[in-house]
Amino acid sequence: MIYLQTFEKFLPKFTLVTSNKRKIREYKEFLPDLRIEEGKDLPEVESDDVTVALYKGVDNGPFTISEDTSLEIEGEEIGVNLKWFKSKIPTFVGKKAYWKVLLAKNDGEYIKVYEGFIKGEIISSDDISSFDHYFLVDGYDKTLGELKATDIEPALYSARAMAAKNLREDKFIVRKRIKFIPEWTGKYQNS
Repeated sequence: MIYLQTFEKFLPKFTLVTSNKRKIREYKEFLPDLRIEEGKDLPEVESDDVTVALYKGVDNGPFTISEDTSLEIEGEEIGVNLKWFKSKIPTFVGKKAYWKVLLAKNDGEYIKVYEGFIKGEIISSDDISSFDHYFLVDGYDKTLGELKATDIEPALYSARAMAAKNLREDKFIVRKRIKFIPEWTGKYQNS
């Protein structure tokens, strides 16, 4: 046991990097032992959510953890382009939705992707600051924004908390060797 504790001191420390101050606050709660810092807003590849997560992991560099959020709404093309469609969310009232968070951990050799997701429905709201106020979580009579103000365990309704739990438990959905991730030559989101 002493050997393991001594060895752990020499392991690289990972840092979760995000440009979103609200996400920083949440991750400090969900992963209190992890270093978390504000990073720059990186250009994001235009692709499916796992591909976006892989490239964000590569772009942030070794020993970092990156996050990407996607919102699937029935009959709509939003996905990873959530920040570009946030103003349109009120037009999707009554539609089923699926919120997904992917964390990409770059250990210098591999990118591992961890997932958290919840289902819900888009409802009307007067608060346009975030999609949290439009997302009614399945199994609850409250939106994400309202649930955050309760004492209900976030791991029961937060895709971000679920992804953090899977990261802690090393339950990844994808593991890809970095040298086999080709340089991106496609389009970038909103470019």
